[in-house]
Amino acid sequence: MKRICLALLLSGLLVVTPVLCGCGGQGAADSGQAAQTEEEPQPPVLDGLWGQRDREYGDEGMRGAIDGDTICLWFHTEEMDAIYWVGSFEAPVSEDDYTWTSTANREMMTSAFSSQEDTKDFEYKDGQIGFDVTLQGDTTHVVLKQHSEETGVLEDGMPPKGE
Repeated sequence: MKRICLALLLSGLLVVTPVLCGCGGQGAADSGQAAQTEEEPQPPVLDGLWGQRDREYGDEGMRGAIDGDTICLWFHTEEMDAIYWVGSFEAPVSEDDYTWTSTANREMMTSAFSSQEDTKDFEYKDGQIGFDVTLQGDTTHVVLKQHSEETGVLEDGMPPKGE
């Protein structure tokens, strides 16, 4: 009888021991895997179409597009689109708030509404791009929100038709 009890006890230990070891090993693997699957913070993707929202003028206002290393801003009304700014753009390298100075592409800025500045400062914060617009001596701070992350939206540095 003692032999049977001892045999049952030993066989029970042989069954339980791998299960217990397997649980501990699996948990350690899960925690290591969870650490590996956590993504590093990524810089925001600013390529795409941008625009003012919640304006009392409805669909009219400032529009923008970032495509690769170019930023283009234009005034949009039902009757026209007029280029305000075409210049350089450098994408952010971290998820932090971001500022950059854009250099004007004078060849593209031929509209009567185009900025007369050679450089323009921009800021990206809380998912929005902000910058100052000066027209006829009056300066206003404009904030644009991203409408899409499309790439290839500019044709030869100019805004897409109908945007």
